Amino acid sequence: MERTPPSPKWGELEKATLKDLKTKFQKPIVGGVYEIEFELLKGQRTETLILLPLAYADMTRWLDKEVRQIKNWAIAHKQLTEMRNYSKIPLVTRKRMLDVWINLSANYFDYVFKPIDKEERTPCEAYIYSGGNQGMYHYVTVNNVVVHGSKLNNMLWSIFGHYWGWNDSMLKMGAMWNELQVDRRLDNPTSQKAISLGTEIYLRLEAGNLNYITDVLTEDELRNLQDPNYLWEEKLWPSPYPADLSKSTFIRPRLPTKKGW
Repeated sequence: MERTPPSPKWGELEKATLKDLKTKFQKPIVGGVYEIEFELLKGQRTETLILLPLAYADMTRWLDKEVRQIKNWAIAHKQLTEMRNYSKIPLVTRKRMLDVWINLSANYFDYVFKPIDKEERTPCEAYIYSGGNQGMYHYVTVNNVVVHGSKLNNMLWSIFGHYWGWNDSMLKMGAMWNELQVDRRLDNPTSQKAISLGTEIYLRLEAGNLNYITDVLTEDELRNLQDPNYLWEEKLWPSPYPADLSKSTFIRPRLPTKKGW
């Protein structure tokens, strides 16, 4: 865990007094672990730690690369699925393809996101709120904003789905139906927003005008993925450190090509 003494760069520390032994650390700029040492009287020192827990490292660079590689992956997967589910009766093939899509969407399309920076400066995982299927998703940093990995997964699923031939409305309806089946509730607005962002990225990729992923994933748009009703982004600080690919874990989902594999 990183220990950085406060300075004007990191925050402000009010002058402590012996009368009330109180001080205030205010206007912090960067999260992490701060070690503050006080000299109460000459030769008498004490110290305290302040924890501003970070999300996992910034994975913006990896995300930009991944969205550009989904097209070939999705098209190849769809072609293989069509081959393995082919029937001389077109409607049978179509029905089998739909069954595979529903199955992979509901049960298999789960990335693993665990971005770690080079010096591993993110505070210990006791302060990282993880969730999702089997703990695959963690709170990560994208373009200076804390986001839950499940939202990025929804966005990537949306891009993948577009290359399968589904449009934005179909994808949103599918996500809504799945949520009703699993949790008996409507799909969360932040999940629907993630699908919309996936659609915008897809359209920009196809038009050839996505310079960098932050053209779409602006700080404001990413904050629209935060959901205080269910998730905990507001309890974490964005990590200022980029993910080190040699230490990080980014794994694509392994997808079926038949309804029962």
